[in-house]
Amino acid sequence: MCFSATASFASGTALSIMGTAAIIRNKDKKNIALATIPLFFGIQQIFEGFVWNTASATLYHQISVYGFLAFALVFWPFYAPLAFYLTEKNRLRKKIMGVLFLLGITVSFYFLILLITQTIYSEVANNSIAYIIDAPLVIFFTIVYFIATCTSALTSSHKRLRNFGILLTISLALSLYFYFVTFTSVWCFFAAILSIIIFLYINDEYKQHAKQKI
Repeated sequence: MCFSATASFASGTALSIMGTAAIIRNKDKKNIALATIPLFFGIQQIFEGFVWNTASATLYHQISVYGFLAFALVFWPFYAPLAFYLTEKNRLRKKIMGVLFLLGITVSFYFLILLITQTIYSEVANNSIAYIIDAPLVIFFTIVYFIATCTSALTSSHKRLRNFGILLTISLALSLYFYFVTFTSVWCFFAAILSIIIFLYINDEYKQHAKQKI
């Protein structure tokens, strides 16, 4: 599998369009955060497209790197659990997601401090992009990140959203095994593609809403 600026821009554009459609189709306030996920993934992938294309332009390259990582490390750890929390109706599952959301906030705060205080750079490795972060406790907070994001989807009472969580977890394992050095970039790419499932969930909700009006 080869990753490139073309793949990032193409997936980013497609997901941005799909995400916009999901927002337009969404008719339920509790699904607003969930409906925006494909759009945000699209923007993130576009940032990575610029990471590929700005390697020779230091300032623009750093802006692109930090833009991508702001999504990958700061935004998703708290936003993903929050989005699933807002959709959930089951009290027990919602409580679990609430705890995961608090864990996600902790992770987001940690990585925000890193982005502010540390010099982070990228390099191409094995046809993908490696983001180099040398800081204490990164592994610990990365594990908490996995728990907060994947488990929030797996806890959902909605089958399609649980399927998203299952595939997200599988893609996590595959990315760690086959693309360890470039894990952040590769897993984000897989997660972005999998957000199509989120669009399908919103589309299902839209169809049910339309039937109820007939």
